[in-house]
Amino acid sequence: MQAGLRLFNQKCFWECHEALEDLWYEDQRAPQSQVYWAIIQAATALYHYENKNIVGARGMINKAKAKVKEVMLLGVDHSFLDTNLGWCEFCSILENISESPVLEEFESLCEFNFPLLPKGKK
Repeated sequence: MQAGLRLFNQKCFWECHEALEDLWYEDQRAPQSQVYWAIIQAATALYHYENKNIVGARGMINKAKAKVKEVMLLGVDHSFLDTNLGWCEFCSILENISESPVLEEFESLCEFNFPLLPKGKK
């Protein structure tokens, strides 16, 4: 997951999507797979944002927002997510993007960085 988050932080949104998709696929029955999926969808929305594809960006950001709501209902340890992923900030940024956003609304998400553990730490 660290590799995918690193790609997100480097603004390599499509590559982030690709890296996390394998993890999501392997773990799709586990509750934490919804976390991967939310990040994948947010990264894909940002990929569309960078390409000025507002229709694609809107569709994917709304899917990411719905996925975040699912995560909140699944019993995934939210304190762990917040400590290790900055989940509360990530969710807050998503919530502040309207249902029919203009491209400028994606800027705060584009500027967001996931915290990364130092190499060698788990």
